[in-house]
Amino acid sequence: MTDYLGKAEKFLASKPRITWLINSVELKAEKHRDKVVAIWDDLKTLQRMLKAWVKGNYKEIPWTTLVMAVAALLYFVNPFDLVPDFIYGIGFIDDVAIIGAIVSSLAGDLKSFRAWERNIKQTSQSKVCE
Repeated sequence: MTDYLGKAEKFLASKPRITWLINSVELKAEKHRDKVVAIWDDLKTLQRMLKAWVKGNYKEIPWTTLVMAVAALLYFVNPFDLVPDFIYGIGFIDDVAIIGAIVSSLAGDLKSFRAWERNIKQTSQSKVCE
């Protein structure tokens, strides 16, 4: 995983690369949804959080959280990781485990992001009702 942390820091230097990563995760997740159902919500949250950061809408995110989130998503999109994705029946076990472990370590930051999303949504809805 150490290699992925270094790659993640390099990716974070380029918002177009992060956008590419978000789109790649989206495509792979949709294609293999049945294999990643256990981490589906967390995977989507990581994507939304990074999108909001790239757009400059969500700035309350520690650098280490960004690095860990990007590292997890880089691991996910790599088909030739610890257990290659093409191995029938077990190819996504490591992806689910890595995403799960990283999401657990980032639980507080993800909770803050979800609260921020809810606040944005409520603010938008109240403006529409006015």
